[in-house]
Amino acid sequence: MTNDRHPERLDRVGGYNIDAIRIHPSTGEKALKIEFGFVTELNIYEDIQSNAITGSMEIVDTYNLIGNAQLQGNERLSFRLETPGRGAAGMVATVDASEETGYPFFIYSITDRRPVSETTMTYTIYFCSNELARNTRLRVNRTFDGDLGRMAVKILKDPDGLNTKKPVFFEPTRNSDTVVVPNLRPFDALNLISTKALSGNAKGAGYFFYETAKGFHFRSYENMLGYLSTESREPVRIFKYFPNALGGDLSSRRHEVHKTAVESYSFSRNFDTLSNQALGTYANQVITYNIFDKAYSVANYDYHREYGQMLHTDRITQDRRTYHNFPMPD
Repeated sequence: MTNDRHPERLDRVGGYNIDAIRIHPSTGEKALKIEFGFVTELNIYEDIQSNAITGSMEIVDTYNLIGNAQLQGNERLSFRLETPGRGAAGMVATVDASEETGYPFFIYSITDRRPVSETTMTYTIYFCSNELARNTRLRVNRTFDGDLGRMAVKILKDPDGLNTKKPVFFEPTRNSDTVVVPNLRPFDALNLISTKALSGNAKGAGYFFYETAKGFHFRSYENMLGYLSTESREPVRIFKYFPNALGGDLSSRRHEVHKTAVESYSFSRNFDTLSNQALGTYANQVITYNIFDKAYSVANYDYHREYGQMLHTDRITQDRRTYHNFPMPD
């Protein structure tokens, strides 16, 4: 199925291709194909603050799918969603949840079920990656040592644990440590390790653990901004704001001009220097104590001294020279 004029060419903003959507019962029976007319909305959520992919699908049901598929919250959902003309880009522009080449999602909830007529019912199906479902059932209770990035890979690839078959992208750390995981769920253990990880190339602290359509990522903020956490990446796309005076529905405009258009935006908060000072954003001292070897260390931080040693998105370029845009003056 496609909502574009040509399946191999993006003719308008918001165009997509999607193949058959199927629900695979947990009983092993034949998969049930969901007709596209039943699906009114399909959402897939990725977030660097979230450990796994989740999504929802709104259904207008005239065929009693719940009864025919015997949905109980243990089924798998398969489909393949991609942008027209980007199929050659593989997983870069594709959410591959197919049985043949991808990783089907796990259906875990149905909400807002209500009748519209005697023969029609609407409801919302919620799904997530299979690893998130396994994460709720498993615990990690062991000690890890060595490179923290490889610790993350061990937890994700553990045959008796998450046992993910998806690609894992991790940035090597410059620090090695001994981490005791006290009976935590795998994702909680990974989040614990991420707070201790230090980039092997940059000077920042703290990692993010998250999932995208490409796979799982364990990397620093600097690594997202620059190659090897040091060389700034070129922007993939630059968005511009267009006032509503242009009129018309975004999907009907010429995508050559409006594929990077921003219809609206807002700032929930610009700054709060009082809170930042109280939290130690601009200057602080951290004393770390190691309960294993009874050692401690003292680290002093100064905002203006450290700012230029890390990658930032808020830089100003004038006359071929780059200046730091300090949110807080000297």
